[in-house]
Amino acid sequence: MEQMILRLPKVKAITGLSRSTIYLRMSEGR
Repeated sequence: MEQMILRLPKVKAITGLSRSTIYLRMSEGR
């Protein structure tokens, strides 16, 4: 449980970066 909580911030940062790139690619595709 503690490991999951500690990993949450890193996961959020990674997903945030990936989400931004996905949105950029989607906007470029259109």
